[in-house]
Amino acid sequence: MIYGVVVALSITLGPAPSGDLPYLTTLANHPALSRADFIVFSVSDLLLVPGAFALYHALGRSAKKLVLVAGVLLAAFVVIDLAVTEYNSLVLVQLAQNYAGATSDTQRATAIAEAAAARGALPIGTMLSYIVSSVGFLLAAIATFRGVFRRAIGVVGIIGSVEGILGGFYVLSPGFAAFLLPSLVTVGLWAVAVGIRLYRLGWLESSVGETPTHAGKVSPLKPSSA
Repeated sequence: MIYGVVVALSITLGPAPSGDLPYLTTLANHPALSRADFIVFSVSDLLLVPGAFALYHALGRSAKKLVLVAGVLLAAFVVIDLAVTEYNSLVLVQLAQNYAGATSDTQRATAIAEAAAARGALPIGTMLSYIVSSVGFLLAAIATFRGVFRRAIGVVGIIGSVEGILGGFYVLSPGFAAFLLPSLVTVGLWAVAVGIRLYRLGWLESSVGETPTHAGKVSPLKPSSA
């Protein structure tokens, strides 16, 4: 659901300009939306942690190794994205405000120089974030074929993950950027479906005192259609 908000904010802000000064100008024109975009992304990163634990609880018997590797990759993604992409993005929002409020050429030049340094870390950080997280999502989606999820859920997860992996290479070839927003939408839909299923499994477990089995059923109740 948060990915849907991110997509809406990204479309509203438009594509990022290539130059340092146009980039700062764009952020200065939309300070609240820009800051909200990056903060929302950070929140979605952190929410992956309890999601990974819940998925491991549901699939630990049938796909333990796959889910473990997926969890490690998603944890690595959270660190990379928060420490590099989101941190530098929020720094750029502040630099944009500094540039807009500058009263001398020296202050403007300093803001542009610092912005260039912050923007220099974004491409490789974003590339690693998309590829590492998408591989983690891909493994998690494959793992759902072995557990208590419908096959269609795994297919949607695989499609979104492949889109994310391809989108991550936009640093090398800008044309791949066309996969970025579709990957967020598709993975977001997959995450909603997985979340609903995990919630229902948790409710069944708490109400009947049973856990999912490797055969993909919850006893004595049948798994729901989610």
